[in-house]
Amino acid sequence: MKILLIALSFLVVLASGAQANIVARVTDADGVPLSSADGDTRLYVELALLSGAYREYVAGCYGAPTDEGCADMNGMIYIDSMLVGGPDGYVEVPLIPGQYELTLWANGKMLKRTPIRYNGVHTDLGVIVMHVSPIRVELVSGMFKYIPSRGGTFRPAVQVYHNANVPTRFTVRMHTVVTGMAINDFGTMYGAGSQDLTVRPDVPTRRSTETIRISRKVPAASWTCANIQFSDPKDPHTVYGRITACAVKQAPLGTPTPPPTPVPTPRPLTN
Repeated sequence: MKILLIALSFLVVLASGAQANIVARVTDADGVPLSSADGDTRLYVELALLSGAYREYVAGCYGAPTDEGCADMNGMIYIDSMLVGGPDGYVEVPLIPGQYELTLWANGKMLKRTPIRYNGVHTDLGVIVMHVSPIRVELVSGMFKYIPSRGGTFRPAVQVYHNANVPTRFTVRMHTVVTGMAINDFGTMYGAGSQDLTVRPDVPTRRSTETIRISRKVPAASWTCANIQFSDPKDPHTVYGRITACAVKQAPLGTPTPPPTPVPTPRPLTN
């Protein structure tokens, strides 16, 4: 299947004579551009190729803010390639026609999903507006943890703050999905529980996920991530925020660690 995707992507380029792309501009409700530069409102970008109920991460912005797929200082996003995995790791190939979903999130902003029907030609999504969320979320436990080669556990903790635009206490649902992948095609995805929590105007609310276990059998240099999402308990498609914490399995001494690999996420995150 992966080889077929690679071949198809190059056929698209040959047929079109040029490499097309997906373009969007992202702003807040006041028209101020949002960028992927480091900061309190850093914009995260994820492009997924959809196939039935499953979504596969193919492009986006998790690393340096200058990477392809990241939003520049004007809020512009340009994506013209996708990552396809195989036994020797990931290769970058041109986008193929298909159904995609662009997911954007930033702390203090409502998560935004935009469906895309990409036909192999330049696709401009126009301006995507990110609205203020009633909550802000911070990782108490840190974004990364190293796990020894013998295996171990991690349990991310978050602190949820009330945003000033909502004057009363309210309930949000915290839902965790664990995903993981390594360069040699180790992969996992499973739900790690949900819990409702009350967000108050006066004090932050602290919660931890369930304990996530990483066994000795998980390959060295693999990444296992807890994708923590906060939504309306009555409507899981209304997402107030998202944050991710990852554990990295240490390689034996003297073994070079490969770069982080993309991690698939479910669609949508529900109970």
